[in-house]
Amino acid sequence: MIASCYHRRMAQLLIRQIDDATIRRLETLARERKTSVEAVARAAIHRAAQLTVAEKLEIVREMQEWSRGARIPGAPQTPGVDLIREGRDE
Repeated sequence: MIASCYHRRMAQLLIRQIDDATIRRLETLARERKTSVEAVARAAIHRAAQLTVAEKLEIVREMQEWSRGARIPGAPQTPGVDLIREGRDE
């Protein structure tokens, strides 16, 4: 089995001009959740950046279209799930 290593780049973001009421609300939420303001803000950003169902479906359609274009006419095609199982079971 081939081991792979996945590294994510962790970027930083500076957000300016947040009003005092918003900061106080973040501080309150952080105290209630027993965490940091940064963690509360990070979670809110993650939620806001999630793909919609329509966006996910569009990505799947694009991948399927690419896959169809990568096929070799006349050659037998093995479903990817079978290849994954074969590699896992070795």
